[in-house]
Amino acid sequence: MNRQMVIVAGAIALAGFLLLAGGWFFLLSPMNARIAAARSDLAGARSQLEDAKSKAKEYEKFQAEAENVRHQLDFYTSRLDSKFSYGDQVRIFGSLGKDLRLANLTWTPDKAHPSKEFPGMEEVDARFQFQSDYDSVGYFLNEANSQRRIIVPTDLILTSFDPTGRKSSLTASLTLQLYLSPGGKR
Repeated sequence: MNRQMVIVAGAIALAGFLLLAGGWFFLLSPMNARIAAARSDLAGARSQLEDAKSKAKEYEKFQAEAENVRHQLDFYTSRLDSKFSYGDQVRIFGSLGKDLRLANLTWTPDKAHPSKEFPGMEEVDARFQFQSDYDSVGYFLNEANSQRRIIVPTDLILTSFDPTGRKSSLTASLTLQLYLSPGGKR
């Protein structure tokens, strides 16, 4: 009976092993494949989530840049006037330097003409000449740049007019360019 018991026990063990192996193959192996597929899907979803987050950050950055461009455009648009009469020129250019008490202040405006530096724009040049000290020239330029129009100083020439050279008296000659959008009065 010993031998038969060993054979029966071996057969039962073999059958149990085959049942476990078959159960593993037919029941648990597909579950492992599903788990592997789910992990792969999870990795793909995480990758998509990171891509979406980076795109959202880029979109926010783009929106901020677009808002800055819109503000700059509004700023320049508010300072570009298509209608600019001679009276407007006198009002803007003539008011420059009044509070500084610049000696011998003269200015001569030109008519509006197409801008060479900025195609599609027009500009009005006004030539100024006055006598003052160095600080007053800086105040004059600051006053010109703080106008509600785009005014660019060019061709600045400073020469001393004090023959002794002891004072900081000088003669300033410069051109201010005022930019206009197309279609203004000429």
